[in-house]
Amino acid sequence: MALKQQYAAAHTDSMHETASVYCAKECASSDDNPCGKGNGQASSCTSVTLPTGTMRFLGCSLEVCEASCGAEVNAVYVTDDDGTNCFPKNDQMFMSQVIAEIAAAARGCSGTHIMSGGMHMIGATHMTCIGKYHTAGGDGMANMDGMTNMNGMPSGAFHSSWTFASFLLTAIVLLVLNW
Repeated sequence: MALKQQYAAAHTDSMHETASVYCAKECASSDDNPCGKGNGQASSCTSVTLPTGTMRFLGCSLEVCEASCGAEVNAVYVTDDDGTNCFPKNDQMFMSQVIAEIAAAARGCSGTHIMSGGMHMIGATHMTCIGKYHTAGGDGMANMDGMTNMNGMPSGAFHSSWTFASFLLTAIVLLVLNW
């Protein structure tokens, strides 16, 4: 039993990083970096369509988010001082599609999809945001946005299939350990 728990914990930690708080800052232009050099979750800002027009947002590193939002956030809110959008660590579904899209940007991904009850979940699919968030930021370099793998496929497609393969491997190992 202890071996199974150790394997699962180690594997989960290596698949994606988590944070105590996520945040996104509004960008003045698509190539703006309001998080500071090296502290963005992506190489460019994500466009979000609002009823009043389009705005751009960039997710920031954990250090930037903790400085703007505090070390722990219990509800979605926007700071008064610099307009940072702050999100609790466990919130991935929202009643508002706009809020879900900004929350996706805060985690280094984009898009939303509808869940039961009309809730909007971050990421265009369930797999979209896995492995995208990095506590140190890195301006998108850590997740290799836009790069291709050796087969000429976009790295995101490679990463998604690799993530699914690692999930499958984890399930098999856990099944074997239960026997």
